[in-house]
Amino acid sequence: MIRAITPGAVMIGLLLSSPALWGALTDPAASVDAALTRFLLGVVGAAFGLSLLRTLVNGYVRSSPPPGMRRRASDASRTKAPR
Repeated sequence: MIRAITPGAVMIGLLLSSPALWGALTDPAASVDAALTRFLLGVVGAAFGLSLLRTLVNGYVRSSPPPGMRRRASDASRTKAPR
């Protein structure tokens, strides 16, 4: 389940719908309903995109080795390129 109301999703939704919101505030012919609909669609789209990105990033984090595992000193000397 995605968390739709996150600060990042709201900010991205504002950025995506800013031309429509500005037009609704300054132009009397522009529809406020259309601007708010674009804002809501922008927030939902941004929430979906951020959720997808979070899922991809968490998949890579889980597959990496634990931070406590390191190479032995004898292994490190074998992997160096000869001079």
